[in-house]
Amino acid sequence: MEFLIKAFRFARALKIAIFYPSAKSILDIGSGRGYTLYYLKKYFNFRDAVGIQISKNACKFSREKLGLKIIENDFLNVQFGGKKFDIITMTHVLEHVSNPEKYVKKIFDTLNYHGKLIIEVPNFESWTSILTKGYWLGLDMDYHVSFFTSGHLLSLLKKYCF
Repeated sequence: MEFLIKAFRFARALKIAIFYPSAKSILDIGSGRGYTLYYLKKYFNFRDAVGIQISKNACKFSREKLGLKIIENDFLNVQFGGKKFDIITMTHVLEHVSNPEKYVKKIFDTLNYHGKLIIEVPNFESWTSILTKGYWLGLDMDYHVSFFTSGHLLSLLKKYCF
């Protein structure tokens, strides 16, 4: 299983490197164990790769095993002192926060002018969601507090000029 996770994270890092070849700084909100950042630094020359993660164990692993710069905190509580990033990623995080708009606004303020936001959330209108109704794997009522359709997410992002 660990091999599959690493392969998936490498594929994500490769896509980022291919689509954004001039980017050199990245902030990964909800960085997990840090493999995507690790691969971006090691193989794709990202000089400035920073992760934010609330899990103490994941932060410890990322720092000690992968040598990454990881901030153990909620993104909304982190001050960057005017520092901005070329790319900000947030993969399956936004559905876990009660006020996604605050996150999007802070992301806008933390992203370089021509920077890119890469975001993934479960799509509440997906065909798997519709077919399986309340038994959809993307729906986790114990941990998901915000739910998105593509239209809802787009309107939220457009509000902050994305």
